[in-house]
Amino acid sequence: MKKQFMLALLAIFTMSLSIEAQNQKSNNNSDDGAKRIQLTAGDRVDRLVKQLKLSDAEKMEVELYYINVDRRRQETIEKLKKVAKYSDERKQILETEQSRNDNDLRIIIGPEKMNKYIQIREDRQYRNRSK
Repeated sequence: MKKQFMLALLAIFTMSLSIEAQNQKSNNNSDDGAKRIQLTAGDRVDRLVKQLKLSDAEKMEVELYYINVDRRRQETIEKLKKVAKYSDERKQILETEQSRNDNDLRIIIGPEKMNKYIQIREDRQYRNRSK
């Protein structure tokens, strides 16, 4: 009797763990983006240094660039809160900010490395869309 009780308890515990894991997985794939992990400026710099083989001077400038991007992102988020979720104005704000960021980064790392970075970013976006 004790064995049957322990087996039933173990089965219930296992099922609850699998249900919890499924809930966490579905929450991570939510459309609102609130659950997305945001990399720190240092993490993004390290990734860019490895991908593009940046010099030490470029690394320092890129780190300052990402710090400024984080600050501007907060300002952009405040603007977007005042705009309808699916509007042309919202799209325009995001495109303008992306263009500004790309131009700033192109000045720092140069056009060749920027083209490589854009290709890497597009590949990553394509992989994420197909998941």
